[in-house]
Amino acid sequence: MPRALDKRVLNELFVRKVSPGPKPFLVWDALAPGLCLRIRPSGQRTFKFAYRYNRRLRWFNIGLVPLAEARKVAVRLRSEVLVGRRDPQAEKQAEKKAECSAPKSDACASCPAGKTAA
Repeated sequence: MPRALDKRVLNELFVRKVSPGPKPFLVWDALAPGLCLRIRPSGQRTFKFAYRYNRRLRWFNIGLVPLAEARKVAVRLRSEVLVGRRDPQAEKQAEKKAECSAPKSDACASCPAGKTAA
């Protein structure tokens, strides 16, 4: 996995200005436990949320959103995992699989071009 930078309080200026390195790396947010910013060598920045479910480390890709929204999503997911004992990543994968459950002859809108649903 990418190198980990120390935990810090993220702000919008830092998110925009942090320079990419030769390898992807993570910057952890001190205000929202489990939230990190992943910076790729191409300069792409995405937010991820790390949590444990059934003693396994799981990652939920929040995506390219503003920092305030990423924090809200991370807090919501954290409370749902802790209180509700639910696995957000598994639910996201199940939803994606359900979208592609059309008959084989029909092309699936969410599947890559030229492929049919399974």
